[in-house]
Amino acid sequence: MSRILVVEDQKVLRRAIRTLLEGFEHTVVIAPTADDGLREALESRFDLIITDVFTPGSIDGLKLLVRVYSEAPRTKFILMSGSAIIDDPETIEAARRIGVEHILPKPFSPDELNHAVHEVLGLPLRELPSFEEAAPADEPVRRRPPPRPSMDASGAPPEQEGKGLESIIVLEDNDALRTAIGKAIGAAGIEVLLCSDATEVLDALEQSDGFDLLISDVFVPGMDGLELSMRVRHRYPDMAIVLMSGSSSFRAPDFREKAHALGVCALLPKPFSSEEFWAAVTAACPGSGDDETDGIESSGESGTGSDPDDGIR
Repeated sequence: MSRILVVEDQKVLRRAIRTLLEGFEHTVVIAPTADDGLREALESRFDLIITDVFTPGSIDGLKLLVRVYSEAPRTKFILMSGSAIIDDPETIEAARRIGVEHILPKPFSPDELNHAVHEVLGLPLRELPSFEEAAPADEPVRRRPPPRPSMDASGAPPEQEGKGLESIIVLEDNDALRTAIGKAIGAAGIEVLLCSDATEVLDALEQSDGFDLLISDVFVPGMDGLELSMRVRHRYPDMAIVLMSGSSSFRAPDFREKAHALGVCALLPKPFSSEEFWAAVTAACPGSGDDETDGIESSGESGTGSDPDDGIR
C-alpha cells in the first residue's frame, strides 16, 4: 500500500492515527515535530504526509509542506488542526498553492480520517478495522469489566462488594459543578476521580486499569471533549462516554453525528437536573443507576467554565 508520514505532537493522537492507517496495511512513519518530519521526508519518499499546523520546533506544518513540495511535488498532503486558523481564507489559499488536497479540522472521527486518506490517495474506500484488531503489540487494548448489577433504589452502594457501576472519571473545569458531581457520585457508592483538564484524564487513565465511565464537558482547556473521546475510544474501547455542555452547538445534528461516530453513549445538555444526570449515566451504562439516586446540588460561587450555562437546574 502507501507510505504515509504523520506529524503530530500529541502522542496519543499520533499513535491512534498510526494504528488506524496500519490497519489498512499502509506503511506509517510518525514524527512529533515538523522538524523531525522534514528530516524523515528528506531521507525517504512518502506518498502522503498528514501534519498538524502547529507543532513544537523551528518550523510549523505549513513550512514543512512548502519544503517537501519543492523537493517532491507529487507528494500528497493533508493538513489538520484544532485551531480556527484552518478556516482563514489566506491559510486555505496558501495550503492549496502547495498542493494540500484536504484540510481536516480537529477533532475528527476515525471515519473522517479514513475518507480523507482514501480520497487523497485515490484508493477505494475500505471498512475501518476495529481498534482491537488494529492495536499494535506495544499498545494493549484495555477493556472495561463486564456490566454488574445496579445500585439499590436508595442510591446507596449494594451490600455485596463488587456490584454496581464501580468507577467514574469526570472532566469539568467549573469548580463548583465538578465538586457537586463528585459528591453525588461518591454518595452513590461509586469511586470517582475529578479532573479539570484533559491532560489529567489521560494521565490518570495511563496510570490505572481504566474506568467504567468517562463524563466530560465538551469545552475545556487544552483539548475539547470530542478529541478526548477519540483518544479514549481508541485506547479503552469498552469505556462508556457521556458528554455534557451548555453550548447551543451541542444540540446540532452534525455534533450528534460526530459524537455518535466516536462512540459517545449519551449527551447531557446543561443545565441539567439530578434525574437527567442519572438518566444519562444509566443510558451509557445500562443497569447502573436509578431515579432515586442522590441528587446533585451546586453550592458556592461558580467557577470559570467556558460553557454559557454551567450549572444545574
